[in-house]
Amino acid sequence: MIEPSPVVLLTDFGSIDWYAGTLHGIINKINKQIVIIDLCHNIGPGDISAGAFQLLCSYRYFRPGTVFCCVVDPGVGTDRRAICAGDGTYIFVAPDNGILSWVQRKSPQWQAVEADRKDLMLESISSTFQGRDVFAPLAAHLACGAALHDLGRPIETMKLLDVSEIELTGPGSASGSVVYIDRFGNLITNVRISPKDERNGKVESNKKNWMLEIQSRKIHGLSETFASARPGELLFYAGSSGFIEIAVNMGHAGHALDAKVGTKISITAAEKYGQNTD
Repeated sequence: MIEPSPVVLLTDFGSIDWYAGTLHGIINKINKQIVIIDLCHNIGPGDISAGAFQLLCSYRYFRPGTVFCCVVDPGVGTDRRAICAGDGTYIFVAPDNGILSWVQRKSPQWQAVEADRKDLMLESISSTFQGRDVFAPLAAHLACGAALHDLGRPIETMKLLDVSEIELTGPGSASGSVVYIDRFGNLITNVRISPKDERNGKVESNKKNWMLEIQSRKIHGLSETFASARPGELLFYAGSSGFIEIAVNMGHAGHALDAKVGTKISITAAEKYGQNTD
């Protein structure tokens, strides 16, 4: 018997109600051998953008073949499609609302189908809880070996969020925005430092001269760790996701800067015009 693939759950269901736990029950009812991993159930209610970004930051750390069941679905019960997709390594099950935007953008081998196999869903489909009735069963069947092309007709396009990634590779400047705020209050931006400019996780010395501006505040020097700043001070650094992040050491950068998702930032390499950036 072939071992089923893991199923990873990403939802906005929270942990107070029975919703997330019920997905476990449905999946294990189909095959009790499926390993279920709770990536996150605390996405803000209906926050598709946050779900999409969390998926981007995490999916590549799972073993090939893993099935991601992504249910942040403010359009539940409408005519939005249920889709199953693959990038050649991983499989994704989600409503067609943009939650797969970041991972689709990263994949050169993307394939997607509109899932319409009613026999693979629960017999009675609720108009308000399709995570249980549609997406969890589909994820379980995919984990057990069902092929994408057996679940529905291929689709050429799907709904995509307006996501962008800006790469900063050397002297110059870049403008971007905050795309996510984590529970520590760290502001994660869409500006990425090219990996070729990093050495074993340490920033090059010339990056100490870089300057980031946000909400009319200037922060000097790309830091390596939170401890590079004193408690209460602002800093920016290359985060674990590969994107530039802004933090307050032992504090909340979102509150300190009155920043939110969409707040604009700019980064300048100071060596472009000299050391004094004030």
